[in-house]
Amino acid sequence: MLTLEHLKLLGPKAQQFEMGTGGVPDITFQEVADALSTLPNLAKRYARYKYANDDRNLIYLKAMLLLYAIKSPGPHRGRVFWEEVVAMAIEFHAHHKVFGVGRKARRSGRRHWTRLDEDCFVSILNVLDHAEFELRRAFREWNEANT
Repeated sequence: MLTLEHLKLLGPKAQQFEMGTGGVPDITFQEVADALSTLPNLAKRYARYKYANDDRNLIYLKAMLLLYAIKSPGPHRGRVFWEEVVAMAIEFHAHHKVFGVGRKARRSGRRHWTRLDEDCFVSILNVLDHAEFELRRAFREWNEANT
């Protein structure tokens, strides 16, 4: 059964010099990569960042979310505002870091954190929620097909 914990198989491993049992693992990294291949690019990057602890994907994840944020309809905000909102949303979603209203305002360079600012933050969180849902759906479908 493929779980989110198996995403760590995609990361680089340290060389092991101990004698192992020589057994065949139940899930290989090829099977994890097979399950990830059905996902959209944003969900792949998010999964590798959050579960495989691969920080190289953070740059691409921020760029994709920033592109989504700038293209989204609604009140016009500056690029610096959106960069900070995207960074806060990733920290909140991936690492469960909670931000208060004052801290959000300071980080985004605004005097007050308004309801419209919160709506912008929530819109980015919704995109990350959708990526998480797509990842879990792909793993469930892979498990159903291979059991």
